[in-house]
Amino acid sequence: MKIRVNTIKLAKGIIFFIPIVISVWMAVQYFAVSGNLSIGTNFSSASPFISEWYPQNRAGDREQNLRTGDTYQQLVGEPDYIDVAVPRSYDSVDVTVDYNNDEQPLIEFGLITNPEPWSVNLQAFESTVIDEALKTWDRIDTDGVTLLQRTKQFNSLDEFRNAMPSDKGVGTYRYQLYPTFIDPTYTPSDASLDIDRYFRGAHEFVAYVKNETLHITFDFADMNREFNADPVKIEVYDKGQLIDEKLLSDDGDVTASGVNTAVRSLTVDIPNLAEGAYTLKVVVDNDMVTTHIHSDQEKFVAHNQVYIINNEEYRIPFPEMNLDGTTVATNATEFIAKTDHNTGVQTMTIDDEPLDINTVHEFASWQAENATANTNTVRTVVMPKNDLLFITHGYMAFTQDSFFDPDYLIQSVDEMSTLDQLDHIVFQDYHSPEVLRRDKTQTVHLDLAGVAGDRKKLTFILSAPGLDRERYMIQINHIQFDFQREPLWQRLRQRFHL
Repeated sequence: MKIRVNTIKLAKGIIFFIPIVISVWMAVQYFAVSGNLSIGTNFSSASPFISEWYPQNRAGDREQNLRTGDTYQQLVGEPDYIDVAVPRSYDSVDVTVDYNNDEQPLIEFGLITNPEPWSVNLQAFESTVIDEALKTWDRIDTDGVTLLQRTKQFNSLDEFRNAMPSDKGVGTYRYQLYPTFIDPTYTPSDASLDIDRYFRGAHEFVAYVKNETLHITFDFADMNREFNADPVKIEVYDKGQLIDEKLLSDDGDVTASGVNTAVRSLTVDIPNLAEGAYTLKVVVDNDMVTTHIHSDQEKFVAHNQVYIINNEEYRIPFPEMNLDGTTVATNATEFIAKTDHNTGVQTMTIDDEPLDINTVHEFASWQAENATANTNTVRTVVMPKNDLLFITHGYMAFTQDSFFDPDYLIQSVDEMSTLDQLDHIVFQDYHSPEVLRRDKTQTVHLDLAGVAGDRKKLTFILSAPGLDRERYMIQINHIQFDFQREPLWQRLRQRFHL
């Protein structure tokens, strides 16, 4: 009888303490007492914190291997997204993915930092070209940068940079090389270039100078759609070295008034520069719009991406805006483009080949049929309604005569690269995944400081260019998120100055 009473008491005690333990556990998670939170899923069932991969037309349903019992999701198109909800905001996260990838040559993984206008932080995940070269090529590591050589020709990275091969056998990944670019056919003239396109947010341009002053004027307007100060900075670089910068303070309105202020200008004026290509980085946030560019340099191109907003969507803040379509000249062999507004739905053309942008917030992609054979081809791309974020590896000009490619000796290591095209590869911020037979594991570290909002709901992105075109497939077996922030006791000590 005594044993029975003790058993009943024990059972009552367990029942009493279960909600207390759960409440304590939830409090520990909510307040991030330790500063860490680890959550993961193997897709065997729905998770309260982690969604499945989506959208459905690119990510399959959860599946199970009947022989092993393992569960997974298969990705057959890209980009793919997965949402994570956490109880508190964190400073950073390490994402570990167990996956199978048999043929997709390039994968990048990251985080959407702002859905509109689109902003994403993508990190290196897997490059099969680099992984293959790492097996047998000569390797030199210098301050986080790696030089791979099929046959050892240079003894250091500096030696390589100073005597870069001129045979186009150089590939880069997440690293910018600056080959000396000289155009013997170029003659300075009195002709100038005026670009009446409206560029939203940060952009990068390159101008060619020969026995003349680098003179370019940028006009800016602040839309004041967000609560923040919006200063402007233009940085001028010569082969990666900062040689000048111009600053423009905020317009004085740090509220989200929605009233754009009067246009103001910044002028870059640098005489006596050596002949060559010079990079101009417009460092602004997405509240700022470059409304006009006047360049004394005829050779003038945009690098990697443009966000042109000459569209009815922006007619109210900019009633004087020219709504004509935009034509750019580019030697890109691939690109992606998207619009965030219904007024931006349109059909682009690439040398008269159509590309439909028919869904808002989703990228459409284009790739040349024979990219290797056409790297020197300058194509004409027409954006009839603008309001497009246009991203590529390469350069774009706003007249045919303005186009030039300062990286003509360099090719980006991307999904179209093959090892036989290259003799040298320079990269940084990449490490190969761990491999066990067909299974691979990769970990990516992401800083959350730049994410818009309260950082409690995060959208992660996996990019695998060409996945759907080549009918490849990536199988995600497990994904783990390890969040970090300062422990609670440190935050309390800082808050109360203990």
